Amino acid sequence: MNSAYNTTKREVTNLLKDAGYAAGEVGNALESVYNSSLNLTADVLQDAGYAVGGVTSALKSVYNLNSYRTDVYNIASALKNAGYGVTEVSSAIRSNFGSSLDRMATTLKNVGYDLTKVGSALKSVYNPSADAMAGALKDAGYELKEVGDYLKKGLG
Repeated sequence: MNSAYNTTKREVTNLLKDAGYAAGEVGNALESVYNSSLNLTADVLQDAGYAVGGVTSALKSVYNLNSYRTDVYNIASALKNAGYGVTEVSSAIRSNFGSSLDRMATTLKNVGYDLTKVGSALKSVYNPSADAMAGALKDAGYELKEVGDYLKKGLG
C-alpha cells in the first residue's frame, strides 16, 4: 500500500481504521509493511484513536511480548510515550497480563510515573486497602516519607 499509494504509516493506519480493521490487524500491517517498532506502532495506533486495551493486545501479539518480567515494561513505556494516561495503561496491562497490585506499582514507577499518578491509578484499577497500597508502593521503591505523605492525603 505504501509504494502503490505513496502513503505514510499514519495515513495508512487511519485508512485501515476507517475501513473497520482492529488495532491488532493494523499493528500487524505496520510491523510487516513498514517494519514499525513497538514504540512507533503504539504511537500511530493511539493517534488513530484506538483504545488502549486494543493497542496493548495488539502490541503483545504483533511483537510476541508474553513475559510479564521482560515485556510489560516495554509495553507500558510505549503506551506512556504514545500519550495514554497512567490509569488507562494500568487497566490495559492488568487486563492483558493479569498483573498484581505490587507488580503494577513497580512497572508504573519504572516507566516514570510519579507517586501521585501511580497511587491514583492503583486506587482506580485495584481499589486496594491502605495496607495493600502502602506495601505495593514500598515494594516499588518509593521512600517511607513519600508513601506516608501520599497515604495521609487520603490515597489520592
